[in-house]
Amino acid sequence: MAFAHINIENIVVFGGISLSIYILYTVLNIIEFKYYDKVSFDEEELDRIDTQEYARYFSELLTENLTFFLNGEWGIGKTEYLKVVKNYSGKKFVELNLWAIKDERTVINISFSKLHPIIYFFSKTLFIGCVVISILVTPAINLGLEKFIYNFTDSEIFVKIGVLIALFVAVWQFFKYESDDLYYRFFQCNISTYFLRNKVLVIDDFDRISKKNQEEAYKLFNCLNGKLPIIFVGDFCQIEKMQDKYLQKIIDRKIELPSILYSENIWNSYFSMLNKKLSVEISQSLIDLFVEEKRNLRERKMFHYYTTQELINRNKKEYVQINQQLALIYLYAFYPLKYNKLLQGEVLVTVLSEDKFKTLYEILENLENYPKPFERNKKGYYLYESVKILTESEAVSIMRGPNLKKELIEKGESSDGFYEYLSIKYEQLDSTLKDKLLDEALCNVFEGKSSSLIYFIIITTTNNFKSYGMDKIEIHEQWLAILENYTIDFSQKLYFLEEFASISYLELGKMYNKLDLYSKDFSQGKAKKSYFLTYLSSKGKWREYSWSKEYWDALDVIFEESYEEYLSILQLINIIDMDLSSRKIIVFNKIDNHVLHVSAEHIERFLSRVKPRLEQLQDKGFDVSYRDKK
Repeated sequence: MAFAHINIENIVVFGGISLSIYILYTVLNIIEFKYYDKVSFDEEELDRIDTQEYARYFSELLTENLTFFLNGEWGIGKTEYLKVVKNYSGKKFVELNLWAIKDERTVINISFSKLHPIIYFFSKTLFIGCVVISILVTPAINLGLEKFIYNFTDSEIFVKIGVLIALFVAVWQFFKYESDDLYYRFFQCNISTYFLRNKVLVIDDFDRISKKNQEEAYKLFNCLNGKLPIIFVGDFCQIEKMQDKYLQKIIDRKIELPSILYSENIWNSYFSMLNKKLSVEISQSLIDLFVEEKRNLRERKMFHYYTTQELINRNKKEYVQINQQLALIYLYAFYPLKYNKLLQGEVLVTVLSEDKFKTLYEILENLENYPKPFERNKKGYYLYESVKILTESEAVSIMRGPNLKKELIEKGESSDGFYEYLSIKYEQLDSTLKDKLLDEALCNVFEGKSSSLIYFIIITTTNNFKSYGMDKIEIHEQWLAILENYTIDFSQKLYFLEEFASISYLELGKMYNKLDLYSKDFSQGKAKKSYFLTYLSSKGKWREYSWSKEYWDALDVIFEESYEEYLSILQLINIIDMDLSSRKIIVFNKIDNHVLHVSAEHIERFLSRVKPRLEQLQDKGFDVSYRDKK
C-alpha cells in the first residue's frame, strides 16, 4: 500500500507538470494564432480617392475560383485598394505575405495556419498532448499511468487507447513524418474545399519574395487551384523579368489598378487640396516634378506628414515661403543625402547641379519676396528648426548680463531664439563667454534644473573633447577635473557622467567596480538612482533578477525618497513600462525575447518584492496592469 501511495503521488506530481506544459503550449499557440492572423493596413485610407466602382467590379470576379494578378508598383496603393474590394465581396481575405516571414515555418505550414486556423491550432495541441501521454507511458518513466487510468475509469479501453497513442507517436518520430504532407493532403480533400468556400487567398508582394518561397507558393497553388479565388499581388513587370515563367502560365485574369491611383491623378488632387488649405498658389513646376518622378501614394502620405508637421503643427506657414519650404521637404523625404549636404553648409548651386534638380534649384535660389527666402534664412526652412529670430546684440546682452543662469532656463528651449542663436554661434564665441555659459549650465544641472540649451552647452563641450581625440577614459578624467569646482556628491558625478559625458552605466560599472550600497556615498547621495544603476552594472545584475538583500534595501530607500526614480529603475531593467503623465504602469509577468533568457522563477520572485510597492502606488491613484512582454 505504501508503494501504491508513492506511485499515485508521483503520478499526480508528474501529471501536474505535464498538464502545466500542455496548458502553456496551448496558450502560446493561441497567441501565435492571433499574431499570424493579424492583418495590418496603412493608417491613411483611400477615402479621398474614389475607387469603389473599380473595386465593385473586381469583387464580382471573385465569385469564381480563378487566379488573379493585381498589378501595380510598390507603394501605389494595392493594399488599400484590396481593402475596398474586400468590403464589397463579403468574403474573408486571407493575406499571405511571404516577403515578411518572421519564423522558420514553411509556406504550406503558414498557409494552413491562416486558411484553417482552428484546425491548425487543434492539430498542434493534439500532437503535443500525444507527446505528453507517450512520455508518461514509456518504460523509462513508468509511473504507473496505465494502472491509474484503469482505476480512474474502471475500463481497459482507455489504457489500450493510451498505448496506441504512444505507439503512434513513436512511429511518427521514427519515420520523421513531415507535417507538411498532412497539410497538402488536407488541402486536396473535399472537406477543405468546404471550409474555403467564403475565403480569398492574397499572396502579397510576390515579386519581392525569395525564389525558394516562390517555388513553395507554386506548390501551394497546385493544391488550392480551383478551390478558392487566389490573388497574386505585385509588379508584373518584375515578374516578367524572372527566368521562371510559371506564374504567367497560371494567371487567369490580370487586374490593373484604377488609373486614379497613379501619380498624375493623386498629386494634382492633393495639391489642389493644399492650395485651398494654405491659401497659396503652389508652383506648377513643383507639382509636375512629383508626377515626372512617379511619386506614389505611399510617398504622398510621407510628404503630407512632413508638410503638415512643418507648416501647420510647427506653425511655420507665416514665416516661410511655401514653395521653398515644400521644395526642402521634397529633398528631405526623397533625396536625404542632398538635404544633408545643404544642412552641412554646402552651396545650393553645387548640391543641386544635376539636371534632375533644376526645378528645385530654381525655386530655392529665389531671393525675392517675404518672408525671408531660403538663401537668407536657411535655418528657418530646415525641418524641425525654429523660425524665430533673435538679433546678435540681444543674444550677447543676455550672455553678458547678470541673469544668464535664469535665462538658460527661461529661454533655453529649442523653439527659443536664444537657443537658435547659440546653436549656430557657440563655437565662434570667445573662451570667456563659453566658460561662463558652461559654469551657469552646470550650476543649473546640480540644482536639478535643465533645458534644451543647457543640454546643448554641456554636450557640445563633451563633443569638443571627442574632437580633440580623447577616449572615454580621458573624457571621464577631464570632466572629473571640472566637477571638482562644484559642491556635489559622488552619486551626482555618476549621474552627470552618464547623462552628459556619453559614458554608459555599463562603462561606469567597469570604472567603479567597488561600490557599496551600504556606504554613505549611496545613503547620503542626491542621485541614488545613478549610484544604484552603476552598482547593478558593476555586478552584472542589470538584466539578472536574482537580487540579494542589499539590492532590495537600496531600492526601498529610493522608493521612499522618490517613487518616480524607483519606477524609472524598474523601467530601465525591463520590468515595467510606464507613463507618469497618465499615471499608468504596465508590469511584465514574463519577459520572452531572443536576447534575454530570463528565468520565469526569477521574474516571479522579483515581482513578489515589487508588487507591495506597486500596490502602494495604486492607492495613490496609479493604474497598474499586468501582461507578458514579447
